[in-house]
Amino acid sequence: MALLLFPLCGGCGYHSANSGGNGPRLPVFITVLENRTAETGLENRITNELVRELTADSRFLVSAPDEGGGILSGAVLSILEDSASRRVSGLSSERRLRVAVSLSLLGPEGRTVWKNNSLQDFETYVVVQEQPGLTSENRSRALIRLSTRLARKARFEMGSVWEAFGGDVRED
Repeated sequence: MALLLFPLCGGCGYHSANSGGNGPRLPVFITVLENRTAETGLENRITNELVRELTADSRFLVSAPDEGGGILSGAVLSILEDSASRRVSGLSSERRLRVAVSLSLLGPEGRTVWKNNSLQDFETYVVVQEQPGLTSENRSRALIRLSTRLARKARFEMGSVWEAFGGDVRED
């Protein structure tokens, strides 16, 4: 199921005011990532960060699927959590989250032009044993930072693909 979590104006594509340059831009439709983890909503969080990152990059134009550009899709493969540091009592004082995603960008003709089957990062957060609500907030903030970094890594890696599209990019 290919849903775009970013508003589109009638299929015409979304042009960001932050896009910067007037040069050619690669139209990219971003599907909601498949979530293969038990972490509810993680796929939406990372997908939204991918949309934000590509919208901010003047080389890309987040677009509708029928606009003839690339299609970015993938899956959240895993989220692992372990103790990063412990107190003398043996309880965790910090926990570490590790997330792995698989992403691929198909070109207009349907061939894979970029792929990373194991884009990974980690983030630690503070555990407050006496305040589980605060620990939960710390974990949520860690997931936000982690999602942002994963999306940024993907954007930087995809930047090299932009040149490969040559005439398949749009002039603003």
